[in-house]
Amino acid sequence: KNLKIGIFGKSGSGKSTLIDLIVGLKNPTSGKIVLDNNMILDERYPNWISKIAYVSQRTYIFNTSLRNNITLVSDDKIIDQNKFQKILEILDLKEFVQEKKEKEFYLAGEFGNHLSGGQRQKIGLARAIYSDRPIIILDESTNSLDDESEINIINQVKKFENKTILFITHN
Repeated sequence: KNLKIGIFGKSGSGKSTLIDLIVGLKNPTSGKIVLDNNMILDERYPNWISKIAYVSQRTYIFNTSLRNNITLVSDDKIIDQNKFQKILEILDLKEFVQEKKEKEFYLAGEFGNHLSGGQRQKIGLARAIYSDRPIIILDESTNSLDDESEINIINQVKKFENKTILFITHN
């Protein structure tokens, strides 16, 4: 808990493959992935993947509102509005949302075609934070942001308590 780990390397050096092994998307061809002396792909860790919020380089955006894309909830009664608003502030999305006539109900468009690449990545980050999972993996998830936004977001994410965060980047 509360670990912040950076994984740096050139393109093609195996960073994303390592993450695929950690989350169980790939099986090792030799050796094993172990956590607390137990293999993560073992039946003792059936819910391993449910502990992880993974943000890739390309966030999938649904053709629904910004709010639903972040919370992944369509029932307004169960959305934590305070948490949602705080996340908008952390990720510098509040101004973008406020300038839209529809506010957080603004439609992202099919595959997020009404959004910039940076806005799509921020929504992916917001989704991971909103999910409140103990492990967040950021796989080149800020590469579409300008340097200032990237530094600001990384500094905000580093403040999260009781989270293990893996930053994967070539920077």
